[in-house]
Amino acid sequence: KKEQAMTLTTSFEKKYSMTFSQFEDAWREDRIPQKYSLEVENDYAEWEASITDLKRLEELEQWLV
Repeated sequence: KKEQAMTLTTSFEKKYSMTFSQFEDAWREDRIPQKYSLEVENDYAEWEASITDLKRLEELEQWLV
């Protein structure tokens, strides 16, 4: 699961040439072209979910070590 989330995160970083944090800022500032298109909105949701998954999995790893 962690590897899958990392792969997805990396693919979005390459696609948009920025980190998720930068993407969120650009989204809020209306610097993302066609930000309300189905593709971009889906990317946003999937990217945010993969970041959340990574954080939660890393927290779990801390408890298991």
